[in-house]
Amino acid sequence: MLFYIVPLMCVFFKLSSAGSSCSQARDDDFADPFLPTVELKIIEFPNENILPIGYNITIACISNTSNTRGELVDLPFWIQFYYNSPVKVLHYCGGSDNATKEDSGNYSCWAVTQRLCAFRKIELHFREPKEPIFTVDLPNEMRTIRGNKDTLTCQASGTPRPVITWFKNGRLLRSPSIKGTKAYSTLTFDPISISDQGNYWCEASNVFGSKKTSTVAVSVLMKPVIRIHPKNVSASLNDGDITLECAAEGSPNPVITWLKNNTTMVSETSNTQNGTMSFLTIIIHKKMKTENYRCMASNSFGIAFSQTATVYLLEEGNDQSEADAQAFSSYSWSFLWPTVSIAVAVLLLLLCVILAVFKHKQWKKDSYLLTNEIARDRELFQLKIRNGMDIIPQLRLSQAINTSTNSSQERTVSTTDDHERYVQIMRHTNNRNWEIPRDRIIIPQEKLGGEDLRVENKGIYLRSDRHQLPVAVKQVKSESCA
Repeated sequence: MLFYIVPLMCVFFKLSSAGSSCSQARDDDFADPFLPTVELKIIEFPNENILPIGYNITIACISNTSNTRGELVDLPFWIQFYYNSPVKVLHYCGGSDNATKEDSGNYSCWAVTQRLCAFRKIELHFREPKEPIFTVDLPNEMRTIRGNKDTLTCQASGTPRPVITWFKNGRLLRSPSIKGTKAYSTLTFDPISISDQGNYWCEASNVFGSKKTSTVAVSVLMKPVIRIHPKNVSASLNDGDITLECAAEGSPNPVITWLKNNTTMVSETSNTQNGTMSFLTIIIHKKMKTENYRCMASNSFGIAFSQTATVYLLEEGNDQSEADAQAFSSYSWSFLWPTVSIAVAVLLLLLCVILAVFKHKQWKKDSYLLTNEIARDRELFQLKIRNGMDIIPQLRLSQAINTSTNSSQERTVSTTDDHERYVQIMRHTNNRNWEIPRDRIIIPQEKLGGEDLRVENKGIYLRSDRHQLPVAVKQVKSESCA
């Protein structure tokens, strides 16, 4: 028989129209916030619905207020067990042992509040007790390539359902890659790596016994990879022999051989391999010269070569420092070259900065000289033609402004003084634009001055824009040449 535990109360009447007024309890976010909680548990076999006959089986129904509300009207006031349908009420709150196959079926628990009604169902199967039996066993071997995705599966039956656990190399395996624990479980490698190699099996157990699967040997195939490269060595005749080391990883384990100057090794050496390590012993003799050695690792998936190691033989009378200097020279250039390049780049940058500063100072100097020259040129041409005025009235106006001390007095400038000042201006003007064609000059009779052979008259230059510009015209007394 079964024991039924109702935490709040056990009543002995049917729920009228229960099928249409109750909602199934839910555990997600879409549940009605006013529904009471309902939970069904098997005390003797938690989370199990396949149960053995002849044993006490206790079903517990637990109900409480809503997860989001705690008001009195949401507290369940009535709870009832049903068997196979909402019509068949279980009219007892206790029971006896020795559950039978007839007890198999659907069990439901109903909880009612002043607002709503909720229920939850569980389907139970009662069978003869049985120890675990594997229905899907593991293979004897799994060979795969590194980087692949592979899965191992274990499946077992029993009453109650057995719990499956995984083992690797004799130790319990706990991994997030294991999915499922009851009767069916998988172990996934995604991606598989060399560290996943080993012997795996799974074990199924319940209260009546346990069983173990066969062992599967997982082999991960991989092309060889050199892990330890041989190093340069300096030796003398007194050393007798020297040893080079090389280590490689791969699956299957690679075979390591040695090359001398890119050819197969000869009799003066001895090659021994211990797992993934290989040792090359070189016998030192007088005929020996500086030689290059490297190891080669190979398996069914490929070949890998190590870096080259150079063995330097010291001649008699040479000290160790000479050999060290020779070894250093072959490898130091790779480190010295970046340093030299950086130094050259810095020097070029400094040179560019110095040239830029020098050019800037030169430009400032040239600008200063140009500014002074422009200022001097402006001083030479302060008298300009303004609004078509004649040069002589301008001279008069300039003299009146510069010499006027009393605004009430007026001074006059004689025509002779005006002519002399006009001549001086024209003589100090070096602009070749004053050399103009004769047909554009009008020469009046007004004289500005003269010498024994020449005479200077005031002239008028007829410009192409129809403006008239006063000029000084030099003429030979016997000719008229502008």
